[in-house]
Amino acid sequence: MKLLLLACAAPSHDTSPSDGQAPDTEDASHDTAPVDTAVPDPCETMLAWWEAAGEVTDLSEAVSAGSEEAALQLTLVEPGTLSFCAGTWFVYVRAQADVVVRGVAGAESTTLDAERAGPVIEVEGEHAVEVSSLTLTGGRSQHGGGVWARLGAQVTVRDAEIEHNEVEVDGHGGGLCASDGSSVTVDGVVFRGNRAAEGGGVAIMDSTAALTDVAFHDNEVSGDVLPGYGGGLFVEGGAVTVDGGHFQLNTAQTAGGAVAGWNGAALTLSGVTTQANSTGSKGGDVYLLFAEATIYDSVLTDGSAAEAGGGIAAKYSTLTLVDSEIVSTASERGAGIDLYASTATLSGTQLTANDAQVEGGGVYLDVDSALAATQVVFDGNAPEDVFVEGVGAYATGGDGSFSCDGSGCVGGR
Repeated sequence: MKLLLLACAAPSHDTSPSDGQAPDTEDASHDTAPVDTAVPDPCETMLAWWEAAGEVTDLSEAVSAGSEEAALQLTLVEPGTLSFCAGTWFVYVRAQADVVVRGVAGAESTTLDAERAGPVIEVEGEHAVEVSSLTLTGGRSQHGGGVWARLGAQVTVRDAEIEHNEVEVDGHGGGLCASDGSSVTVDGVVFRGNRAAEGGGVAIMDSTAALTDVAFHDNEVSGDVLPGYGGGLFVEGGAVTVDGGHFQLNTAQTAGGAVAGWNGAALTLSGVTTQANSTGSKGGDVYLLFAEATIYDSVLTDGSAAEAGGGIAAKYSTLTLVDSEIVSTASERGAGIDLYASTATLSGTQLTANDAQVEGGGVYLDVDSALAATQVVFDGNAPEDVFVEGVGAYATGGDGSFSCDGSGCVGGR
């Protein structure tokens, strides 16, 4: 079906005088009724449509054929826009061109359900794809149950909900996976109830990502071979920024209940809040292994880890924490922050009411670790604020308030 273009022409009136005199304007009759130029709502006649090169193709019959027993695959091989009206559509999309996939009535009303036939949206190769105003669910894939961007794909996801997707055993990114030099922009998206071996909500693998105003709720990681890192977000060898985010009730089998950075990952978190994330070993909220993280203006609360770092655990890593708080976290040691062969720089930060079962309510420093704290408030941490255990470990208040080594602390800590 071709796109219908409505054009409005002025009404035709015979104004030429019959006797050579000017027309009597007082007696002239003109039709001045307004002309309806409104474009009809496509959803009044179609359920879904494809628009490309100025033509519209009605996909109502096609999308209606998808069912819970057999979801429909839509493969897009030329640039254009795929639109869905309100409803639940049992379809999954393979984008092989620069395309837009959108919901007309918003994510609350428009759902794409892959019924475990594959990722809900898959983009392979250097294509620019935008996904907006949709709920993506029911995806199951090797990686990226909700969205899989790979091999240089450039994907933007806006105003969406990505929920209850999963990957196969030891896969990455239950909600979204970007791999092999891809880049993703995520704005105003909720990741809820997704499952994977690493990156329950999102996994960024040797790729880049910018996440703004995102929420990660009740995502989970566990694996048979892979250790289960990053209940909400997992980053390996890529650069990721999170500007405004909330992580709540995410869980990791091993490490990083909310966030895990591994093997060259560079993380920047700003304006982030966490609440009640947990892990079976280390880093209830954040875990770093051969990685670096800078955290600004953020509040980490109620994180728990069975072994170390109820708030943050870092191993062979670098941590910078600015104008932030770690509150009411719990673990066996290093309830607020646990460091192993790592460096942490804290400024304008508070560690409050963190509780370690054995040592280091606020901070625990193991072998070859260093803590530099400037204008940092320690309050109500148990059994102590700072505990230095390993050879070569050292902590100091950059404002001269305290110093700690293996023999203890001087200056009130």
